Amino acid sequence: MRIKNKRGLELAISTIILLILGIIVLIGLISILVMGWGNFKTTIGAALGSDMAKAQRDCKIQCGLENTIDYCAPKTIGTQTLKCTDAKLKPADCSLTCP
Repeated sequence: MRIKNKRGLELAISTIILLILGIIVLIGLISILVMGWGNFKTTIGAALGSDMAKAQRDCKIQCGLENTIDYCAPKTIGTQTLKCTDAKLKPADCSLTCP
């Protein structure tokens, strides 16, 4: 059995996707209102990765682009201020140096 007219099927799939996205946004807004912005940010931040991992990824990207300006800029991680040249953040294969 073949479907000749697929326009109705495409409309149904796009509607379902929009409904799912709407429900996700609604759940996010409700959780922000109930828990408060600080708790929501902490919860989502834990799911996305630590600040140290983000800083290491940023250093590796800036080294690959040979962007010394952003590579040498200090990054705040929690209460620490580190640069990509520090041992905790420096990518192993990076040869950039800061002036």
